[in-house]
Amino acid sequence: MVSNVWSSESKHVFDKFYLTTSASATPDVGEISATAKTYSDGRNLIIEVDVIDDSLYTGPGKNSDRIEIWLGQNSFTSENSADDQSTTTPHFGKVHYILFPDKRQTQQVFEDQQLLEQNLGTGLGNTVKAVRYVTTPTANGYKLMAVFTPVAMGFVVCPKLTSINVRIDVIDVDHAGQSELTLSSGNPVEDATTDMFQNILLQKPIPTNFSSIATNKFDNENFAPVLLFNERNRWSAFKMSSPGIPSEEVGKLELQETEQTN
Repeated sequence: MVSNVWSSESKHVFDKFYLTTSASATPDVGEISATAKTYSDGRNLIIEVDVIDDSLYTGPGKNSDRIEIWLGQNSFTSENSADDQSTTTPHFGKVHYILFPDKRQTQQVFEDQQLLEQNLGTGLGNTVKAVRYVTTPTANGYKLMAVFTPVAMGFVVCPKLTSINVRIDVIDVDHAGQSELTLSSGNPVEDATTDMFQNILLQKPIPTNFSSIATNKFDNENFAPVLLFNERNRWSAFKMSSPGIPSEEVGKLELQETEQTN
């Protein structure tokens, strides 16, 4: 269960959301504004969103008022050569969820899965079960509190997570379900990579050592591999073109074979 008691922990405040949809193009959508706060409780990432919306609409599927949240490490890339020109393409490193004011089941959006499978030989697992959230109606809208465990983050740096990139979109849909207005905390570019999201420093790091290696060994050797919660619902480690991840060490990382679901 997720408590609806809002924490007094030190939080990162999203106090500026960008209007990414023209209000003139959506005349039937009412007034909307939002603020959000993000913090760690030492085990999970917690996001609180306060939405002011004078006309809530909860239609079927994505045809509904909703909040979309992206979490990720810096976008992992690989270089592709074409016509003697090297280009860098974002492949993966983020998870994407959709939450609703009427508390329906969280939706997980799979992005770049083909590229993920081509590069790693595995896909992202079903992480949606590790997302918990509650909503509370207010006089002029609603509040949402969501809790994301390491599994829900999909990609984490081992042995602890000290920061994470976050983007929050608040979407308001008109009652006919024909138009919507989006407020975004991030870059309005639709396919923005995670390094264009807001980077959140966690005052309480989240432990992410799901291996049999002692945590101090990672610190002593300055070794911080990236872990992926894969399609077998287990953690696996991999090397990307990122500093600080020696390829010879990744092969030595023995991950727990037990399923991690929370």
